[in-house]
Amino acid sequence: MLARRAEGCIGWAECFVGTEVVGGALKGYENKVIRVVGHTDNVQISQTLQGTFPSNRELSVARATTVVRYLQEVSIAPEPMVASGRSEYDPVATNDTAEGRQRNRRIEIMLIDKSLADELKKSVN
Repeated sequence: MLARRAEGCIGWAECFVGTEVVGGALKGYENKVIRVVGHTDNVQISQTLQGTFPSNRELSVARATTVVRYLQEVSIAPEPMVASGRSEYDPVATNDTAEGRQRNRRIEIMLIDKSLADELKKSVN
């Protein structure tokens, strides 16, 4: 794991320990699409945050988008980056324990070969 969530944060890029390391590591991959995916646990959004994040879907997308913005700030070109959110629907641990829920609140960064991504676009169009 290149970055881990700092205590007390809800997943924003500036709360991640090691995010600057990830930004530096991604600078050498000009021929890749950088897909940033946000994830959540299955706990419903609190009443106080529902105005900002009506559901875990919006929260997961906001997490990914925030990381993309941060990566742009550390000089990663915006064109190859894609932000998406999986909400609670791709857990890596049980949501029955606090530790499991914490593991599920995460960001994944995937590198996809640009030529493969271009081929996929062509097949859709």
